This record gives sequence, structure tokens and C-alpha cells, in this order.
Amino acid sequence: MKIYSFDDVRNFLNDIPNINCGGCGIAALSMFLWTKEHEAEFIDDFKLIYKYTAWSLDAYEDNVAYFQGKRPYPNSCGHALIKHKNIIQDTSDTGYDCSYFFTSHESVIDAPDIEDFLRKSINHGSWNRFFNRKKYVPYIEKNLKINLDVSC
Repeated sequence: MKIYSFDDVRNFLNDIPNINCGGCGIAALSMFLWTKEHEAEFIDDFKLIYKYTAWSLDAYEDNVAYFQGKRPYPNSCGHALIKHKNIIQDTSDTGYDCSYFFTSHESVIDAPDIEDFLRKSINHGSWNRFFNRKKYVPYIEKNLKINLDVSC
């Protein structure tokens, strides 16, 4: 698949099994890195949004502690979304509506901190194991021509 636009990136990622079930942080990092390389004019407005479910509120508390300097690494989340060109989305659709499933708890990370935060979270958080990192991280890196620098 040829990747020419941000929508191509989203569509490519969305075809990967379980990308939004344990791989959403990797998808968010992939979209950020691709945007940084190919649409740099939009990178300052890019945001990462971590949403939490009732059963992932421990991760929310861990991430609050991380932002307060009380933890060395952030944790995972219920779902990682991005805000790009004023649209909140994951790989599956635009204008993503989390209100029916997620609590009001969220963590919003601005562009300058996204890379470091996501890599730490991906490498140290308690992510859903349905996403096959070993198989798909190299596949994503090769096709998007990016270096995720995350553990598999």
C-alpha cells in the first residue's frame, strides 16, 4: 500500500488486527511520527488523548502520579486517541465519540511531550495483549518508514 496522506496512514493501521485493542498507543505514536515527518505544519496542534474505562481507572491514577513526578513511567489507558486538525480520532473513524463507553477521566498530552510519553507508556504500561507487537511493530515501521522504538 502506498502512503500519501494521513488518511492513508489511518486506513493502513486500521487494517492491522487488534490495532484498537491493545495497539492503540502504537497507532497513536505511528500517526504522530508520520505527521511529524510529512505534515510538520500540523504537528504543533497534534494532541494525544488517553481515555479511561471504569476498569482502567488505576491506570488513570498512575498517569496522574506520573505527571506529578511521583512515578517514573506512565501506564496505559482504556483507549488512546489523537487530535489532528481539530478532529479527535483513532484509526477506525473520525469524530470518535467515546462518551458511551468511557468515563470522563482523560489525560491530554501536547505535541512536544507525545513521543516521550507514548514510548514510556507503551514500554512500561499494562496494555491489552490482543495486539501482536512482535509481528506488527516491524510491519508498521517498514510500511510507514518510521522508527517506533518500542519493545516487542
